[in-house]
Amino acid sequence: MADQQAPSGQITPEMIAAAVAGGAAQLPDLNAADAAASLAATTVVIGGITVSLATARAYQLAIEGILRNFDEMVRRRMERVQLSLSSELNEEFPGLPENVLMDFVSEEMERERLFISKSRDRVARDLPNALMGPDPQEAIASILDRERRPAWAGSPTRTTASLRWIRCRSA
Repeated sequence: MADQQAPSGQITPEMIAAAVAGGAAQLPDLNAADAAASLAATTVVIGGITVSLATARAYQLAIEGILRNFDEMVRRRMERVQLSLSSELNEEFPGLPENVLMDFVSEEMERERLFISKSRDRVARDLPNALMGPDPQEAIASILDRERRPAWAGSPTRTTASLRWIRCRSA
């Protein structure tokens, strides 16, 4: 998709948005047929790389779409994690007071939200360079694979942490 080689510096979504806005401001009011040609002919510079305005806009739309999908995936994951965690703790600690269970789940979900927020920031930070690189599909897959958090629900680490937390709170 890139008109030139991948950049050596960090490109941000904000840099792309600014280039698209600046490039669009250069365009005169044209009819639809002339506008498409102008989009392809108008160039913008993003992090030292010259690309057509159409390419910059395609990058911008791709980043927005990937982040929307990421956000939806995270929303569904958070629902599953909360249900799974509550169920796991109810099985593991029968008779646990509801308020203790809910406090633990709430704290765990807050840690999960913090992790996901940082994860989304890393994805947004790395997407522009991935899209402008020689193999965008592979680079994006690599970013998303990197951000998959190991599911440690049910692991000895989670169980031990849960038990310590619950013992402290219910003592």
